[in-house]
Amino acid sequence: MSESQSAAELMFPGCLFQPSEMEVEAQVHLYGHTAEVTGLFVCKPYSVLISVSRDGTCILWDLNRLCYVQSLTGHKSPVTAVSASETTGDIATVCDSVGGGSDLRLWTVNGDLIGHVHCREIICSVAFSNQTEGVSVNVIAGGLENGVVRLWSTWDLKPVREITFPKSSKPIISLTYSCDGHHLYTANSEGTVMAWCRRDQQRMKLPMFYSFLSSYAAG
Repeated sequence: MSESQSAAELMFPGCLFQPSEMEVEAQVHLYGHTAEVTGLFVCKPYSVLISVSRDGTCILWDLNRLCYVQSLTGHKSPVTAVSASETTGDIATVCDSVGGGSDLRLWTVNGDLIGHVHCREIICSVAFSNQTEGVSVNVIAGGLENGVVRLWSTWDLKPVREITFPKSSKPIISLTYSCDGHHLYTANSEGTVMAWCRRDQQRMKLPMFYSFLSSYAAG
């Protein structure tokens, strides 16, 4: 796509990584989407940025060279959510389903479609668990419009279980696993953030929070 065409663009300001100063040195424009960009995900172990758009496109960008890598094709409707596994590089995309609800697709980091599954409810957000491969079976967590979190196996996309919170049925608009994978954090549309863990871990220590900005605290 030429720069003269109407297109949504991604911008990468290059800066000295000091939040208190933030001196912009240069800027890179990435072109590929023709409509609103609905989601971004950085998979640092595989050095890729994934962007999705309402035009049905999903693009992988090289974080080192800041250039186009490839597109994940086959979405027939707006792509609304994206995530990637930091252990395998597999990618999960969510798009609207023609008959209602959402379609969840699982891809390899090389762009091959592993499988897909239909969800009757709208999937508002997705995240991968991050346990060591070969020791545990990782899951894709999907935050649904009815306040439920559904877990699918990354092996075959079969439902594993559902997590419900009886006091709220608001959409789960964001979710992520802790660094150690022991806790799942969810946020719903009314501003409530919850931390979930296995029943046998409820007496364990509280979740550990990692602050990557601690060294930049104002003094």
